[in-house]
Amino acid sequence: RPVVALAEGLERIVAGSLWMVVDYGATALLGAVFWVLAARMVPAADVGRATTALALSTTLVAFVSLGVPAAASKYQP
Repeated sequence: RPVVALAEGLERIVAGSLWMVVDYGATALLGAVFWVLAARMVPAADVGRATTALALSTTLVAFVSLGVPAAASKYQP
């Protein structure tokens, strides 16, 4: 019985992992479609500014989130 339970648990993990891969692929595809449409509808300079702003904000969020959880946990009782 324990082997069967382990196999069922492993199947759930694999299925969840596959759905995460599908989600990542769909997000990437929709992002690519968005930028292609944006490039066709808006002047190149505006698309470049939007891309730069998005990349900068994503980078800033990544750097800020590196220290905040550790600092917050230091001051929790």
